Amino acid sequence: MTPEEYQIWQLFQSGRIGSALLIVASAIFIWLGFRVASGTRAPVSGEPVTMAAKIMSTIFCLGTVLGAWTMWAEGVAVYVITAFGLSELKAEGTVVSEVADGFIDYVGTTTVPGTPDIMGMVFLIYLALMYLAIIWVPKQT
Repeated sequence: MTPEEYQIWQLFQSGRIGSALLIVASAIFIWLGFRVASGTRAPVSGEPVTMAAKIMSTIFCLGTVLGAWTMWAEGVAVYVITAFGLSELKAEGTVVSEVADGFIDYVGTTTVPGTPDIMGMVFLIYLALMYLAIIWVPKQT
């Protein structure tokens, strides 16, 4: 492994630390979104829910989904940028390890998509639908 490849791997691991912190932050905000949505649907005070409360809760919950979307897209970008760096190193004629070749193939692109992976997108869309259902669908009694 060349020193250049080693540096790219080090930067990749550093980026993964940041991605892990973003995952923790998004999990906390997702949980908070469920608390807000549940509190809007069935307030502790027992009072009827106002339209303003529903709208504000919807904005918060959808903002949470959009924030998680951005955070998870940044996690994907760490992989793509690393694959790009390794492929550029290889294009310059530097011999890269088998692991680097496998990583480039695994990632499959060197263009940052700006979105989470497919499973992340499906999950976040489902999450948005859950939030909306909790806030807007009448509670069964």
